[in-house]
Amino acid sequence: NIAGIPDAGYFIDIPDATDEQVHRMEVNQGFRDMYTFQNLKPSLNPACVAQHEPTADAWKCSLPQYFLQFVQTPLFIIQSFADQYQFTNVMGLTCSEGKCSDEDIKYLNNFRGQMLESIDTNLQPRSGYWITDCNIHTIAERTPYWTRITVDGMKLGEAVHGWYFETFGI
Repeated sequence: NIAGIPDAGYFIDIPDATDEQVHRMEVNQGFRDMYTFQNLKPSLNPACVAQHEPTADAWKCSLPQYFLQFVQTPLFIIQSFADQYQFTNVMGLTCSEGKCSDEDIKYLNNFRGQMLESIDTNLQPRSGYWITDCNIHTIAERTPYWTRITVDGMKLGEAVHGWYFETFGI
């Protein structure tokens, strides 16, 4: 049985919190340039590329919010909805954990909602996810998340185990 368990890679492409409303995944993070420079087209999902190529946006197929709908392999996404890197480099926020303005909090809640909507809309049947509000990048390698920390009352280890055995009938 083949399954994927991506950890901390669900970056989304939405305008940042600055007045300029920059799409940082495209501009600051260079996904458009990376697509061209590294000739990514042959390595990306062909159906995704075909959908986005007419508008010169095939570079978007390197971001999960655009390619997830084309992934047929069962996935269990492990993700923090945001980490400190994303606060500054993706969202354009100036706050640090626990010290955010009301506008920053409003933006964070919107960001989280858009991420969950993207996953809920595009994740294939037989897939699942465990997303925490903890401000951390890469979760799977950290023991406390498998054994102690819960999301909706469920530890990560329980969630992955239940998903895998239910998905593959083992």
